[in-house]
Amino acid sequence: MRKLIYVFIVILTGFFIFSCQGIESFLQEPRATLRSVDIDSINIQGVNLIGRVDVENPYSFDIPFPEIGWEFFINNASFIMGDISRDTSLGSRRTERVDIPFSLSYAGLYESFRSLWENRELPYTVAMEVRFTIPLLDQIAFNLEHSGNIPLLQVPRVRPGSFQVTNMDIRGIEMDWGFFVENPNPFPVPFPSIDWDYQVNGRSLMRSSVNETGDVPALSESPGSIKLSVLYTNVLTALGSLVLGNVSEVPSKMILRTSFPVPFLENSENVLEMTGNIPLFR
Repeated sequence: MRKLIYVFIVILTGFFIFSCQGIESFLQEPRATLRSVDIDSINIQGVNLIGRVDVENPYSFDIPFPEIGWEFFINNASFIMGDISRDTSLGSRRTERVDIPFSLSYAGLYESFRSLWENRELPYTVAMEVRFTIPLLDQIAFNLEHSGNIPLLQVPRVRPGSFQVTNMDIRGIEMDWGFFVENPNPFPVPFPSIDWDYQVNGRSLMRSSVNETGDVPALSESPGSIKLSVLYTNVLTALGSLVLGNVSEVPSKMILRTSFPVPFLENSENVLEMTGNIPLFR
């Protein structure tokens, strides 16, 4: 008899413990946690971000997977929004990671916010609402928020390089005008289109373009050069009356006008002037 009573007490105790655990589990609510928002990729077209949200089901039974609504704010103004839903269940006592992609095009950013050209970074805020809809229970919602910064596209710069006379004879002079294209962005950019105008004594002597293919690597610079072969007959025409004086060299100037083959950078022309002196044949 005592053994039966002991067995009954053990069974009753186990059932009580199991019931308490079940009740405690049922009294808990599902949870949602925003773990991070990171840059997934970046290029001259725009930035792709990934938001990582953990959703947790504490129950001993499956529940419908939550719906996630999100909104992306720039300068406190709504920029893009969206929803994520799955026609699946969230398993009992499971936590799953949900990746939420956000894609921002530089063309759309600069078209919407003209003042961004003056900034190197763009502050943003992403707000989310995670909604659990569980049968026989009220809807449970979590509001999540994250703020951060993304790098903005910087217009590449062209700076002067070296100038040297590579050859000179009775017929004319050969020169090499060097320059560098600086890319301050953390991604490659196309080499710019460059129109140049070579002047002597303030008069245009030669004009042409530099057509180089390829990209300027991220956070670096690429060299370029313009090689000229100028006849003295053309130089004398540009000099005019100076040739009659005691002049051994004259000032010259190379003017570069650069533009980048990107739709929203078409009007961002840069002008660089490089000066030098060329010796005259006497």
